Amino acid sequence: LLVASPASAKPGAEPVGERLTVVAAGSARPLTCARSGRVWQRVGRPRAARACDLLLQGSARLAGDPRAALALAEEASELVPDRAAPRVLVARARLALGDFAEAARGFAAAEELDAGALRAPMDLLAAARAAASTGDFSTALRRYRRLVPRASLLADDAERQRALLEAALVAQAVSP
Repeated sequence: LLVASPASAKPGAEPVGERLTVVAAGSARPLTCARSGRVWQRVGRPRAARACDLLLQGSARLAGDPRAALALAEEASELVPDRAAPRVLVARARLALGDFAEAARGFAAAEELDAGALRAPMDLLAAARAAASTGDFSTALRRYRRLVPRASLLADDAERQRALLEAALVAQAVSP
């Protein structure tokens, strides 16, 4: 996560460290990619660096061209098959393409590799939607419960409102 050093803050200036941490937590950039930004790290791990580049490109294309995002995510997954981040993007692309069952399986596979794979709010929301769309309301509810405290990190007010409404509807469906 991105954190500003308190020592670098100007006297009387508003602390930015907390805000940067919150913004970074909502970022589309996988945590493993955030750690591989230094040149010497990228040279030592070219496959991981290439996978991060593919994931960033795929994330950028997800909304406008989910098929292209899917292809980029699948290529990244081949480069780093032991990482969850490419599987999360594959699942998000499949969800965007309307393949709910494959998306739900992809999110589950990512969580099997890394229990923290769905830490980003947008990933939690996508995983909750995939589970709800396949009728797995208990999994959807579990994911919505993790999402709701972080809903303020979603992209915009409309998305936050939809997510909170969906969470309430799923909660009602599970325990009327």
